[in-house]
Amino acid sequence: MHLGGCTGLTSITIPDSVTSIERFAFSRWTANQTIYCEAETQPSGWNSSWKSDEVKVEWGYKPTPET
Repeated sequence: MHLGGCTGLTSITIPDSVTSIERFAFSRWTANQTIYCEAETQPSGWNSSWKSDEVKVEWGYKPTPET
């Protein structure tokens, strides 16, 4: 899946279970968009060019359970 052109999204959460992300998957995301990653650090299976440099990434994100 390539989400590089999804300008309508403001954020996405990537669960711990994701073991690989290919090159340029979020390449056109901007500073107005945020990627929340449940992993504490970038997994080794993720391509080093998976996102643009300006996109905000929050590592170690733990979603709040819905009540």
